[in-house]
Amino acid sequence: KRPLSQSDISLLTGIATQIAISIHNALSYQELEESKEREQNLRRLFEKYVPSPVIRRYLNSEEVDLFQGEESGITALFLDIRGFTSSSESMEPIDVVSFLNNYFEKCSLIISEENGHINKYTGDGFFAIFGAPEPISNHVNLGFNAARRILDMSKSFILEGRPMKIGIGLHTGRAIMGNIGCHTKIEFTAVGDTVNTAARLQEFTKIFHNIPIILSRSVWEQLEGHPDHESIINLGAQRIRGKKDKLEAFGFNPLIDRTS
Repeated sequence: KRPLSQSDISLLTGIATQIAISIHNALSYQELEESKEREQNLRRLFEKYVPSPVIRRYLNSEEVDLFQGEESGITALFLDIRGFTSSSESMEPIDVVSFLNNYFEKCSLIISEENGHINKYTGDGFFAIFGAPEPISNHVNLGFNAARRILDMSKSFILEGRPMKIGIGLHTGRAIMGNIGCHTKIEFTAVGDTVNTAARLQEFTKIFHNIPIILSRSVWEQLEGHPDHESIINLGAQRIRGKKDKLEAFGFNPLIDRTS
């Protein structure tokens, strides 16, 4: 509270540069931390649309070709809720959304625990992938285990006073993984015969009403040694929509004894 003397001014002049640098560094550190937080928030947001391994690939490399596809061995899983369209007619729209979100949340948790991810939702169903974008050697077993667990979990959901029924199709093979679309709208997904066949197998559960999980021979063969392998039933050769040759299908229902 006194006028500054020449010695005071000399002291302040001597430390002013160091103080300025310290303030600048503090502000820069704060901006860096805020930038990291924004990046983490953005990454968490994008991981809801694109698997985290794909995000890391583009962030950690100079790869800029968004439309470069690659072939991978995968197990494709298609799920559909039986009779949900008719059941939802008596429900309020908000209740329909809440019901599906609650169910898909539980399905997603199971699939994530089995090292898969839900690629897209199809109204009252979804398409999940095991074995890509990160390669996994036992993706067939993981896909079947996920289907088995989802089947058990679905019984806790009630539709029209009865446990909800679902249909699941499983097929394994090669598929092209990559971004599909245009420069203004893209979607990371898998395309190819493997994906189409899994979708068609799921449709067979509408014909075999007591078989909730239907899989291809390639899946059945690779499940050898699995505890449920002996309980899988051969459904014979089936005509696949859009295919000339028939496909041998196999079914699984934990409540049905194979010998019967």
